[in-house]
Amino acid sequence: MEFEIKLESQPVIKAWVLKPATEATGVIIFIHGLGDHFGRYSRWTSRFLEKGIAVIAADLPGHGLSEGKRGHIAGLDVVNQLLENLLSVSGKEFPSQSAILYGHSLGGLLVLNWLYSNSGSIERAIITSPWLKLSFDPPKLKILLAKIVKSILPGLIQPTGLIPEYFSHDPEVAIGYRNDKLTHEKVSVRLFFDCYMAARKILDNPGVIKSCILLIHGGDDKITSPDGSREFHKTSGNTTLKIWEGGYHELHNELFKDELFEFIINWVENKKV
Repeated sequence: MEFEIKLESQPVIKAWVLKPATEATGVIIFIHGLGDHFGRYSRWTSRFLEKGIAVIAADLPGHGLSEGKRGHIAGLDVVNQLLENLLSVSGKEFPSQSAILYGHSLGGLLVLNWLYSNSGSIERAIITSPWLKLSFDPPKLKILLAKIVKSILPGLIQPTGLIPEYFSHDPEVAIGYRNDKLTHEKVSVRLFFDCYMAARKILDNPGVIKSCILLIHGGDDKITSPDGSREFHKTSGNTTLKIWEGGYHELHNELFKDELFEFIINWVENKKV
């Protein structure tokens, strides 16, 4: 089922509810990464459907099939409202199931940011390759300029500099990304600065988040640093951390994706991982 979410004074957001062939035994609410869109995860999320787990997802504002300036989100409170809407849909469509939030990369940070403000309201979350620390340190001057410019020209767009070959060891992944007309390599000053500050807040106060979290990161991620995940886990008492040695950024597209899925589904089904 495809539907639209219309937040006040915000771009129209495209969203989906995907139901398994049999009665759902669980629900995952999925949030994608920067410059990305939900369509790139169709093969991955179909695995959960085959296991009887429903999937609810949306393209973020300025991404994919959603409206808005490419790479721009007018504040993380917009994403918080989006998540509230998706959770409401989950409650109506699957009233007997507790939703699990699942965020990748930027989506991982956005889920953690929502959990920070809604501590304990969701029991479990899956976070892969989160933007807590980048694999390179942004120059301090760039951060200062972003802080100033975001108030003057919040929608000013900059290139992300993402290198698709760093997504996965499978060369077909980079080819597919480059040929995908819905992907982009843009980020607004406002979105970059908001994410930078949200990541600092979360790393400085990891104990605020009470939900049980499965945190997975590639050991060779050249986009978001696994050190950010290690730092969060070190002072969080309710996080299961798995560093996938040799893994790049998109672990769900790596050559070991079958093993990764079994690892995740074991955690979802409360089996030992």
